[in-house]
Amino acid sequence: MRICIGLLLFMSAMVVANSDPLPEWDFDTSEQLKIWVPNSHLGDVRVEKGVVEFDATGSDPYFHCRNLSIQASPTQFVLIRLRANRPGNGDLFWSGETEGKYGGLTEAKKTTFRVRGDDSWEEIPILPFWQTEGTIRQLRLDVYEGAHFAIDSIEIRDWGRGPSPPDSTWNWDFDGDLSSWQIHPNSDLFMTAFDRGSTDGHDWATVRMRS
Repeated sequence: MRICIGLLLFMSAMVVANSDPLPEWDFDTSEQLKIWVPNSHLGDVRVEKGVVEFDATGSDPYFHCRNLSIQASPTQFVLIRLRANRPGNGDLFWSGETEGKYGGLTEAKKTTFRVRGDDSWEEIPILPFWQTEGTIRQLRLDVYEGAHFAIDSIEIRDWGRGPSPPDSTWNWDFDGDLSSWQIHPNSDLFMTAFDRGSTDGHDWATVRMRS
């Protein structure tokens, strides 16, 4: 399993607190399909028992969500709860644009994710690192052909900024528990973010680990 460890340092002047609630979508009613609109490569799309079920029948199956206005930050992630009857890769496209050759969507603005596909529910955290967009105007969720899916919810979350160490050493002692750096239990990306002002005098880092 690939494990990534990252450290995000935010200058206080560059971090703008945003208390606006982040959007989340469940599929309790078919009204949600007016927000997350399926294309013609999805078949038998229906809302039942609080989930949207569908078959990916064509070569480019996706749901498109437009008319968004999300203030983007590097600590946001998208959490999808779904199940599929076979494994594969999906893509999440995002954009702050709505015009252009592909309506503002490009290959440069997407994150690929893996679906286990054993017909059980799974939560998939997706980190787009989309902060350079400024404001997210649209999302597109691409799945893969030849599978049956059910989606329970799609949420945008913010894993936030952890507390700063009390002294100038910037030291973390995990004592076998990395959960404080893990954005979600199903993520193999370990990160922390905090606002410590200037990084002057902190030119290097050490990591003590064993595999």
